[in-house]
Amino acid sequence: MSCLMENLARDSKAMTGECRQVLLQIHYFLSREILVDHDLYKSCRSDAKRLCGSSDGWHVREGDPVSKLVFPCLVRNLYNEDEEDENDDFDETESETLSDTCSEQVERVLRQRAISVKLFPEVEEVCRDFLHMHCTAHTGPGEEMVCLQDNLHLLTPTCKEEVVKFTEMEAKNPYLHPIIFMACQSVIDENCGLEDKARNGQGVLQCLERYMLEHPPESQNPMNHKCATIVEKWEIMTLEDFRFSFEFKTACGSEIKEHCKSKTKKYDLVHCLVALVVNDTVLDQPHRVNKDCRDELKFELLQKHGNLKLNPLLASACGSDLDRLCPGKQGMDAVECLKDHKPRRLSPECRKTLHGDEEEEAVNNEVDVPLMRNCKKEIKSHCSNANASSIIDCLAQFAQDFEFDQKCLNIIKRRITQHNQDYRLNTDLAKACKMDIKKYCQSILQENQEYFEGKVLFCLKEKYSQNINLLSKGCSRQVQKMVRESPLASADPQVEEKCPKSMEKCIIGVHKGSGSQEDGVVVEQECLFKMLATGSLLDGDECANVLSVLAESQNRDVKSDRMLFNACSLDLAKFCRDVQSGDGKRFACLVAVTKDSNLRLEPRCQKIVESRVSMYRVALKVHPMEQALELYNSVMESPHRNYIVSSLFLFLSIIFVFGLCFGRVTNRMRNEIKNR
Repeated sequence: MSCLMENLARDSKAMTGECRQVLLQIHYFLSREILVDHDLYKSCRSDAKRLCGSSDGWHVREGDPVSKLVFPCLVRNLYNEDEEDENDDFDETESETLSDTCSEQVERVLRQRAISVKLFPEVEEVCRDFLHMHCTAHTGPGEEMVCLQDNLHLLTPTCKEEVVKFTEMEAKNPYLHPIIFMACQSVIDENCGLEDKARNGQGVLQCLERYMLEHPPESQNPMNHKCATIVEKWEIMTLEDFRFSFEFKTACGSEIKEHCKSKTKKYDLVHCLVALVVNDTVLDQPHRVNKDCRDELKFELLQKHGNLKLNPLLASACGSDLDRLCPGKQGMDAVECLKDHKPRRLSPECRKTLHGDEEEEAVNNEVDVPLMRNCKKEIKSHCSNANASSIIDCLAQFAQDFEFDQKCLNIIKRRITQHNQDYRLNTDLAKACKMDIKKYCQSILQENQEYFEGKVLFCLKEKYSQNINLLSKGCSRQVQKMVRESPLASADPQVEEKCPKSMEKCIIGVHKGSGSQEDGVVVEQECLFKMLATGSLLDGDECANVLSVLAESQNRDVKSDRMLFNACSLDLAKFCRDVQSGDGKRFACLVAVTKDSNLRLEPRCQKIVESRVSMYRVALKVHPMEQALELYNSVMESPHRNYIVSSLFLFLSIIFVFGLCFGRVTNRMRNEIKNR
């Protein structure tokens, strides 16, 4: 019987339909009174004595009520279910557990029972009223339990307690969830064979979740609809209680207890713990969340960012925005549609929640599902060793020199455009420029704005354009990287704000948002620079100032000016290969070549250099590099200005007294020589 039931549980091809029906009928009734076979008794005899205080022969005493409690006792000790919730202790290694052989036999009986029994008697007894009212149509194996789990918030306290206990058991051993393994057997056989062979139920379930994430319906070899529906339903159900995710609970138990103890819903806990990870990463301080927990959070974020149904906070906060701005969009396309809109067009609650999701993706680019899915080949070829927070920067570096897939290029452009809206989405820059932002851009931070629309980044560009030495070395490198990436962005947010009329004259196309929706225009920056050089801008002085700063920033590093760099690459290698890059020195080298009658640039390079010289002359008039004034402002804004000024005054006083004294001595010596 045990062998037959094991083949039934495994859905063996050797099992005939008639045999299957008879076995289910027999075992359904036998399972109401647990059938303890000789193999179970032999393997668990000592464990039953040690943990349950049983006497010998408990498997044959059918009328003894004490003997009937032995198997439930073994089940409790299989997963240490009792103590962990009562003591609120997540460390399960301290509790006594079953031996390996006994655990294997108990799991076998539970697995057989799950595949054959409509509902466990312990659950049916306390949930009968709800089942009769709401779950009459759920008649297949495991369907009654799924019905109860789907309506967990409607159950009575006693029924809910039993359902939660059983669901925790399923989380620890997903083989007890018969529907998943019946619906997904073909996917398991083809893609999760190693985990299944090792009887690693949690590994099989995570394998299914990852396969569904990596193979959406529109891709090649997608998961079959029935399996995908069951797995997604399980994922949604686990969001309601973190205890339903055994791996997550085990890895993050101590952090939950210390930092997020008041929360029980998994999506609230993920939000709480991820906020700690983001803050620790941005502030460059030791992590308060251990590595195993961070790995689990990464997988949770992949699911969250890959399926809007698994992101209830965003779905709730942005429901009206999705209807208003992204009608007809579903899933990730809907989220990408929201990201493509300017923050000021979103409702405050949606804007805040969406920004939190974008920060999570900025800190760890690997949880940015659209990026990882569309740029999988490019990441493998060019950025396999990049840090998790630098994958987008790495891709942007190669995207301008290599032929990237158009879908990948589109997502890179969208991400850079989004990051240009808020410096907090550029994690490496935010860390490197933390002190520089406080020093030079404090007035912007004090404006009490939730979103800065590129103002902080423009402030840093302005200091970088005046003198790269005004910024710290690390910050200067990050700003240089940002300026180099700017051609990939649709438009600088400050240009959009200050130069709307001029931009209309320079539109060269339409930016494609998520799907095929047109969500913005593409503006040729070169056109705006020509208008600046010729004095034909249609907007005021603020527009000219913004473009001048961008032009001067570009001039600091010749690679930031892609048109100039591509046209003059041969001349740079020929005439300026020994000139150090940065601070405009290589461009100055090209200008020097144009003034030397014995040297000649390539015609295309010569033309662009001359146009750049004309533009920079105008830019310098609009936005002069007032280095002396900047030095004065730096001193006066410094918290140590009194010390600096006092030291400078003391130094000048010493020079004055020294000159006064020695001046008199020199004068006396001259008079003596003259009198001789």
